[in-house]
Amino acid sequence: MSVRGSAATDLHESARVLLGSVEELLKTHRELARLRGENFNVFQLLDMEHDEDRLHSRFIAELLDPRGSHQQQDIFLRLFLEQILEPLDKGRKDWIETDKASVVREKYVGPREIRDEDSTGGLIDIFVTDNRRHLSIENKIGSGEGDKQVTRYCNYDEDNNFVLFLSPDGKSARTDKTNYRAISYREHILPWLEECHRRVADSPILRETLKQYIITVRRLTGRLTMDTAEERLMKLIAEHVSAARAIHGNYDRLLTEKLRSLVSEVKANLEQNDLIVRDAASWSWEVPSDVRGSYARLSIRRSEWGETCVAWEGTPHLANGSCYGVMHHRDKPGRKDRESWKDELLGKDPSLTRRTTYWPHYGALAEALFQTDDQIGDLFYDQKRKELANVIACKLFKLVEFCDSRIRRSS
Repeated sequence: MSVRGSAATDLHESARVLLGSVEELLKTHRELARLRGENFNVFQLLDMEHDEDRLHSRFIAELLDPRGSHQQQDIFLRLFLEQILEPLDKGRKDWIETDKASVVREKYVGPREIRDEDSTGGLIDIFVTDNRRHLSIENKIGSGEGDKQVTRYCNYDEDNNFVLFLSPDGKSARTDKTNYRAISYREHILPWLEECHRRVADSPILRETLKQYIITVRRLTGRLTMDTAEERLMKLIAEHVSAARAIHGNYDRLLTEKLRSLVSEVKANLEQNDLIVRDAASWSWEVPSDVRGSYARLSIRRSEWGETCVAWEGTPHLANGSCYGVMHHRDKPGRKDRESWKDELLGKDPSLTRRTTYWPHYGALAEALFQTDDQIGDLFYDQKRKELANVIACKLFKLVEFCDSRIRRSS
């Protein structure tokens, strides 16, 4: 056997051993999750895991409120200042007088005015104040930062306001303001929640509700099953470095291929079943592979729709996982008309509650969130992938019907 052939055989054997060991590790931790009851989660059952307003902002705001229904006074707010704010900027631990603090959800700070670094106005997700100084939190899970959003909030009572930009991975905001910091659910919120949980051992309902929310955040940040396994996993990778590199590279390519197949099957499902007439629709679809990993996108646009299109996009590597909805240019239709679109769309599909500048009406595609091993694994099984393609196609077709009807009525 040649030297090259021997090396290939050794790599194959090392990869086989590594995959077998990791699979056993995962089986053990899946069983532990079952025994701990971590697979039952009320927020997941209610399809709220990725809802930054109805779940995450409301839950965090309630914990921070000294007058909140938790009846723990200012203990959670003090922990937040000590564990999160103080390490970010020394001297901030006493930024808010916690015994005098109150919390406002969606604090209105004036009409939006975009003037670069002098921009002002908007709605702050979570606003903590002692009527002297303020802590503002902008929460982002499935959407990006709005136009000059953090800058606008930093400019509100700038000398007395400290702004936190919260996201699953701690991405930075687009601002040069010094009274701002980026924080993440993974590195900041999760440890704070775990400390809050330890402090309420004698309050069983609050304790278990916090535990359910901690599990939700762990799932959101990919930390649910792997925390206790990480040390063993790192050791396995160190023992089989070449095999781990080969598996990593080939896994990304294979995942991209399966996502491409899913997009093709959605498109074929729509066309073959005459859900969309071929010559009446203009399709654009792609599955690029970039620094974020595999990514799928399918959009449907007809010439008479102008700037409007129905779209679906999904990736196993982002917090929102998979979303779909109606997109149109910020000025077509105008903002007032967009509100009427939203009202009608909610009647058609109540899950389309989220919005950004270019996604005025969208929601999470619960059947294809790609947040668990099982959901990602379904991409690799032909029958399950085809069933998923049918679900996606049906949802998109309903939106296509709506857009056709809505645009005909307005023309």
